[in-house]
Amino acid sequence: NINIKLKKGKNFGRFGKLATGYGTGAHYEADAMLNFFNKRTQFGSVAASNNVNKIGSEISQLMENASYKGVGARIDYQSNFQTQGTSQPNQGGFIFQHDFIDNADYFNNHRLKGNYYFRNNTTNSTRNSESIVNIVQGQQLQSNNSSYETGVTSHNFNSSYEKKTKTGEVYLKPVFSMHHNTNNSEGFSSSSDEFGVLKSTNTNSGLSDDKNKSITIAGGYRKSSFFNNGALTSRSLNLDYTVTLGDQQSDQHNRTQFRSLEDASENKHFERTYQKASNFINQRIVFEVGQLRELFLKDRLSKIFELTFENTLNTNVRKRDNLVNDIDSVSREAKSNSSLSLNSSFQSYTDNMSFNFQKH
Repeated sequence: NINIKLKKGKNFGRFGKLATGYGTGAHYEADAMLNFFNKRTQFGSVAASNNVNKIGSEISQLMENASYKGVGARIDYQSNFQTQGTSQPNQGGFIFQHDFIDNADYFNNHRLKGNYYFRNNTTNSTRNSESIVNIVQGQQLQSNNSSYETGVTSHNFNSSYEKKTKTGEVYLKPVFSMHHNTNNSEGFSSSSDEFGVLKSTNTNSGLSDDKNKSITIAGGYRKSSFFNNGALTSRSLNLDYTVTLGDQQSDQHNRTQFRSLEDASENKHFERTYQKASNFINQRIVFEVGQLRELFLKDRLSKIFELTFENTLNTNVRKRDNLVNDIDSVSREAKSNSSLSLNSSFQSYTDNMSFNFQKH
């Protein structure tokens, strides 16, 4: 066996990294990372910005990219050339861990840890195309132009507290997330005959604004069974509780206008707005007791079978409101669309109870 220990005074320090790059077309990339650590505490922060479609998904991905790594290195954080348009993400966050006791291991620890990740990304895309279509009346020239801009802002926070010994553990895990997405799109298309005479046009636009947030809190207590000289003195016990709350709001405005230069009766105008709101709360309780064989089985059977009782309770409450309005093209008045508008609510409760047998 080899027992490797750090020299005294070598279990604390700080290190970091700064990298920047600039190229043609005003393309750039920059990231920075700074870490601190001592005998019980670790803290790291990272930030990155670019306009070359390098979009991260979590804080650990940015930390791995900013840290030097040899064997087993993966390239998860890199430019995605399959993504349409140009993205400009700004992202960053921190990660921490603190041990309340020295020499913590899997069976004996008292620890607080967590991480936070922030991302703001804007994507712009423009597309222009022309095509020639053969129809009965002759050739038709179709022209299409479209552009869109999307924005994404997200916040994600994860944390956990646990205290574990050989006889049991207690834990608490709060998780929070918040997202805000926007989209602005515009499109214009036209059709002309083979001589270039304009026949029809079509204009469309769309605006959307979506917001959602959720919070989850999970906690529990677990106690291991304990035997003294082969006799059971304490049964195992598991108690877990999880609650999740969330809400979502969405606003959308779509508009399409078709104009025929040959027959005005074919002109069409469509404009509609959507307002959606929903919220929910989910709860789950799990209760489990083990080593029940001595209570229900005879001595000989208790040495062959194990008996465990488990009860799981789930509750789910949801509410949703959708309001859809059609906009009159002349008066510009909004009229509720009763076929698409709705208000709904949902509640469910399930309770599962079981006795589990296991043969040794």
